Order: sequence, then structure tokens, then C-alpha cells
Amino acid sequence: MQITETTADGGRRPGRPTRRPDHSRRGRAVLAGGALLAALGGLTACGSEAEEGIETMQTAPSVARTAACRTEAATVRTAIAAYELVNGEPPAAADDLVGDTLDQRPTYVDLAPSGDLVLTPAGEAAGCTPADLVDPGT
Repeated sequence: MQITETTADGGRRPGRPTRRPDHSRRGRAVLAGGALLAALGGLTACGSEAEEGIETMQTAPSVARTAACRTEAATVRTAIAAYELVNGEPPAAADDLVGDTLDQRPTYVDLAPSGDLVLTPAGEAAGCTPADLVDPGT
């Protein structure tokens, strides 16, 4: 059977076959879901290894928050050092760092009038601790 289509002037010309829907995405999703179930099944069968894996998954968010706090503290310390090099004196507040050395105000870390790093309310709410603000190089 030959496929034809109607042209604007009413004539007929050879047409293009219609495309079949792409079911390969659905197949990949099913395979990925099956792999996840197999992995979870494997965890269940492994006993203590499964418990360790579950514990790791539960502690991952706190590890990520700690890393975010420490990274931001290190970034602010670097910004303070750059500010001091350019201006000859330390910044009076964290807002002084925004624009020249930082793109935006820090989320978890603030600068106390003494020049020490302190946690913001958002930092405390995220689970950051004062230990996260300590420079590991000192």
C-alpha cells in the first residue's frame, strides 16, 4: 500500500509514513525502576550491610549541611582576606564583602563586630555548629 497526502491545490503526492510513538523511554524507566528494586532487595538480603547503607542514607543530609557550612565559612574567610588586601583594613560587616569579593550575602555565616565568624539564624536552623566555622588550617 502506498501512502499519499493531499496537497494544497487538491492534488496527491507520495506521503511520509507516520511515526510510531517512542516507547523506549518508558522501557528505560521500567528498567531503572527494576534496578532500584533489585538494589533494595539486595540491601534487604545483606543484613548488617543493609543497615549500614540505610544509616549512610540517613546521615547524608547532615553531612551535606556540614559541608555547606564549612565551605561557606572558608569562602567568607577568603573574602575577608581579599577585602583586607584591597582596603587595608578588615570589613566592618558581612555586607561590606558583597559586591567586591562576594556575589551575595552569606546564608549560614555572618561577621560579628569583633571580626569573628558567627552563625546566622539560617545556619543554626540548618544544623550548622560553631565548630563548622573554625578554620581547619589553624
